[in-house]
Amino acid sequence: MLIAIHIAFLFTASVAPDHGCKVESGYHLEQPYEVFDQSNEGWRQLADNKCYVQAASIIERYIEERSSEMRAAGKLRTLYWHAGQMRAVVGDYSTAIGHFENAYPRDGAPVEMHLKADAVLAFLRKDRNRLEQIYQELIALPEPAYFTDAVNEIRERDPEARLPEWPLGLRSLKEFIKCFEEPYVVAYLSDQCDS
Repeated sequence: MLIAIHIAFLFTASVAPDHGCKVESGYHLEQPYEVFDQSNEGWRQLADNKCYVQAASIIERYIEERSSEMRAAGKLRTLYWHAGQMRAVVGDYSTAIGHFENAYPRDGAPVEMHLKADAVLAFLRKDRNRLEQIYQELIALPEPAYFTDAVNEIRERDPEARLPEWPLGLRSLKEFIKCFEEPYVVAYLSDQCDS
């Protein structure tokens, strides 16, 4: 337990200050979605420098200013998901939960996407029973053909590539269960919590 507290302190200390993190809001807010959300030139540049509060804030501003455009393009849920991750990393669980709820997969999305979202919400709400239930549901899912096809396509393009494993989200879910008493930052970003 003492080791877990020390690890949590180290992670909290490394994410809390956010001093010296410069946000060029004009630069970020003018970026097309692919650059802002899917490259290291947007909010991820801030997150890579452990400027998680600033990363969350710029994502929230991007959502606020481009909500209609992002909704029409089907990108709004992804932005909310990433804002939720950044808020959860710094321990702002109530805001993170709101973002994750806004990011919740649409009806008709693959079951594993719903379970992944449910797992994050259960962890943040500290609902161990729900996490265990989600684990059982996830491991019972048969591997769908689209997943097998995607893995085969990746393997053909790059035989050395690290291939995704079925079911998607299982590694994160195992970390949430294993690190249940730890903050999100330890469970999500670390392999160091006590088993």
